[in-house]
Amino acid sequence: MAKGGNFELKIAKLLSLWFSNGKRDDLICRTDSSGGRATVRMTKNKKSSKYWYGDLKNSDDVARPVFDKWSIECKTGYSRKNKQSIARWDVLDVLDSFKKKHTIGEMWGQCKRDAKLSKRTPVLIFGRSLRFPCIAFDASYFFEVVTYENNLKSVIVSFNNDSIIIFRLNDFLKKFSKNEFFEEEK
Repeated sequence: MAKGGNFELKIAKLLSLWFSNGKRDDLICRTDSSGGRATVRMTKNKKSSKYWYGDLKNSDDVARPVFDKWSIECKTGYSRKNKQSIARWDVLDVLDSFKKKHTIGEMWGQCKRDAKLSKRTPVLIFGRSLRFPCIAFDASYFFEVVTYENNLKSVIVSFNNDSIIIFRLNDFLKKFSKNEFFEEEK
């Protein structure tokens, strides 16, 4: 599993190919400091462009519709607590973890905060060690936008007044087209 910045670059390439119908892999890139620039400016009460929030942004105006609508957070590298112990996590931690905060809730919380600050929809893409990357949406947003017949493996998880739907990223990219989420430019 790629770590941090490498994971973001991998996801940027996959989303670029999805958005361009396989024609280009360079439409999307990492945000400056993985969104940290907007966070630092916010702590200093300075305004920031909505495109500075989240981990990814468009590198070409062709992909701007994605970032006009979505604030994308990419998370990976949560498999190790420290060098001695492994922190295994999954969505079932919502139900049976002894920790006060579960990993998926913490990741979704940050994703939601950045999306709210930038007035966009939260989208979380995460990877766990030795697992396929996944994509998560607010369930009510997803079902409002897409007609979905539940013919694709998915999990709906509810916690802290949130419900998210999670798909394996590659399955999502094959099943849904950009046109289902973004209007074609006239």
